[in-house]
Amino acid sequence: CIAAYTGFLLSVLVAKPLLNVAVLPLLFLVSGISSGLAAAIFLALLFFKQDIAAANLKALLRIDGRMIPVEMLVLFTLFAGLYNMGGHYSEIALQAISIGIWAKVLWIGIVGLGLFTPLLLTFSLHAYENSSSEPVPTARILLNCTLVLLGVILVRFYVLYAGQTFI
Repeated sequence: CIAAYTGFLLSVLVAKPLLNVAVLPLLFLVSGISSGLAAAIFLALLFFKQDIAAANLKALLRIDGRMIPVEMLVLFTLFAGLYNMGGHYSEIALQAISIGIWAKVLWIGIVGLGLFTPLLLTFSLHAYENSSSEPVPTARILLNCTLVLLGVILVRFYVLYAGQTFI
């Protein structure tokens, strides 16, 4: 709820076109759920001495793997909606995805490292799990969680700073 609330607060800033988008609360909610799952898995693997039930770990990884495409869809919807509003909003959408450091943060940091790489890692974890009788290496799961958390942080930085840059 806190994540969605932050999105609601930012989405009412009429003077900032990139922030004044109706799907911003949903983007913050979905990325917040994803980061919560990744943080729970990360902390469980690092700090709990007991064996974590493989079924619980699989379930959390499966849910997190499903949140990533949803986050991609919401991010796409944000820019498509902004572009389809026409006029100045279309220009802002194009600038935000193609100009300067924030475009690099979007494509390399958020889409590349924060969304596609964890999605590929999730697929490889499931393939490894199905093909091998050994447990999935903890380092791969930790890398996946780290990249998800990095992507979520970058989403928030991008929205806040690109939203202030492109007006």
